[in-house]
Amino acid sequence: MRSLSRLLPLLLVLPCLLPLAAQADPLLKSKIEGPQVLPVDAAFELMPVERDAHALRVSWFISKGYYLYRERLQFRVIEPQGSTLGKAQMAAGERHNDPDFGNVHIYRGGNLVVTLPLMARAENVRKLEVRYQGCAEAGVCYPPQTHIVDIPPAHP
Repeated sequence: MRSLSRLLPLLLVLPCLLPLAAQADPLLKSKIEGPQVLPVDAAFELMPVERDAHALRVSWFISKGYYLYRERLQFRVIEPQGSTLGKAQMAAGERHNDPDFGNVHIYRGGNLVVTLPLMARAENVRKLEVRYQGCAEAGVCYPPQTHIVDIPPAHP
């Protein structure tokens, strides 16, 4: 009983010291709180869509330590309805064996540009739905993202 009374002050003070130790050692803090990840829009910065007479260009800046799945990129014209886009043109990406999706292709940190050829009745596209999904290399994956983006008018 006497040894327990000696340990009791230490047990009461120890929880108060843990946050101070975490501040002093960021590695300890990450072990306590888990991996630190960026908000999804900072990890995968979707840039304004560009257009010319024949295509739209959708691009992202992917932060270092993050990647997007090629197979999870999807594009659909919202306005005007009935407009169609050609097959998305992009780099092949890096092969990756993913525990959730199997063999896929990914794009790691840096710029990614996807070209979408304008097809039938697509010369007046005004809104585009962009879907994508990615992960942090720290092991945290984001849920699928959907953005409706405005398309600039075509320049003559």
